[in-house]
Amino acid sequence: MIERLKLANVGPAQEMELEFAPRLNVFTGDNGLGKSFILDIAWWSLTRTWPAEIGHKLTTGLKAFPYSDRKNEAAIEALLLDDSQKKFGFASKYNHHIQGWDSKWEPQSWKIKNPGDPKRPGLAIYVMSDGSFAVQDYHRNPIYWPWQIPKKAEEQGPFAAMKDLATMTSATAFVFNAHEVWNGLDAGDISGERWILCNGLIRDWAGWQKERGEPFEYLKSVLKELSPPNHPPIVPGKLTRVSLGDVRDMPTVKMPYGQEIALVHASSGLKHILALAYLLVWTWHEHKIAAELRGEETASSITFLIDEIESHMHPSWQRKIVGSMLKVAKILNEDIDVQIIATTHAPLVMASIEPLFDDRQDAWFDLDLEDSEVVLSRREFEKQGDANNWLTSEAFDLSSPVSEEAQIVIKEARMLLDKKDTATADEVWAVHKKLAKTLPYDSDFLSTWRYFWKKQGYMQ
Repeated sequence: MIERLKLANVGPAQEMELEFAPRLNVFTGDNGLGKSFILDIAWWSLTRTWPAEIGHKLTTGLKAFPYSDRKNEAAIEALLLDDSQKKFGFASKYNHHIQGWDSKWEPQSWKIKNPGDPKRPGLAIYVMSDGSFAVQDYHRNPIYWPWQIPKKAEEQGPFAAMKDLATMTSATAFVFNAHEVWNGLDAGDISGERWILCNGLIRDWAGWQKERGEPFEYLKSVLKELSPPNHPPIVPGKLTRVSLGDVRDMPTVKMPYGQEIALVHASSGLKHILALAYLLVWTWHEHKIAAELRGEETASSITFLIDEIESHMHPSWQRKIVGSMLKVAKILNEDIDVQIIATTHAPLVMASIEPLFDDRQDAWFDLDLEDSEVVLSRREFEKQGDANNWLTSEAFDLSSPVSEEAQIVIKEARMLLDKKDTATADEVWAVHKKLAKTLPYDSDFLSTWRYFWKKQGYMQ
């Protein structure tokens, strides 16, 4: 899990420092101010990988670069907690000669007793906004820090079968583009053998369903928790075939209107939830197998990095997703500690957090542009009551929750109210027609407007 970050001369701000909460961390702010960038840096701090360097087809998760000015040193410092709650800190500096970040552990800003690399860093899952995923499992990704590659042949252990570590994409993390989540992750030929890292959602789901074992039970429970409120839960249907040209047994889900549809025909929002549920169950299932093979314990913590947590979701889903994400890992292991670091553009997401938020273990961060500089603030979380109030809060900075056209007309109407003593009937009626066109008949502003001008004798 990640506790602190400190950045210098990298990203949208020259300096940035933040202390994460142990459970829920939510980031708001306008596009382009660095929300996704913070998630990329958090992932790199946890895993020392950039997703796009492993998954070359990704358009997100790219390596961070410093400002073009080489005079000021670019650095990333992080403070982590491993599964035993020991703290580990490092400072990495950008090396212009090799065009990359160095890998030395040098505790700088925070005094800690255990410098060095975490022995049990916990699990990490990064959900990117374009449907890509990255998974880091220290039992299955043996090189979770680049300098841990064994130098001597007798120390190779699990590396012995790897002919070329540079081509072994599972060495540091599993990275899936949207296609690979569904159809599998293939590492290619290594030492003359084909290495399949992940069968993919379609094949694994079908296999789990046929076996009726623990993974399928996990999947059903996770899908139920992630189901939208006020709708029937997401339930697996019978396996089917979608065409003569596809011999795979295709999973289906039962729809509220009574039909069962193949997963490949599901909506974008439903596919996003199905992929999230699958990757979580797959990660934990394979992690348990790896722990057993290695004779070690399973992880006691998991960190979710989720960019645009409301992505593709109907408002009814947006109101539930944060609470569901806090619960789903507990389905797999009730004792596991969950840390969520998520970005959002949805006022409903912020409204949904109000009953859950605990300032002892949760935090809200907001990015703003002030005097042409990006500023990160840890805001005090105050309940707004509804999504409209969140729209006009510091989270989204809108002056009004209505349409842009309505906002212009309301401003014009207020100016007319200010000069009520000199306003003419023609002016009042001209603005009234505009208000009636842009606002509902029973809106509070329009009702107040009508009442005021009736008292003035302008309306009947």
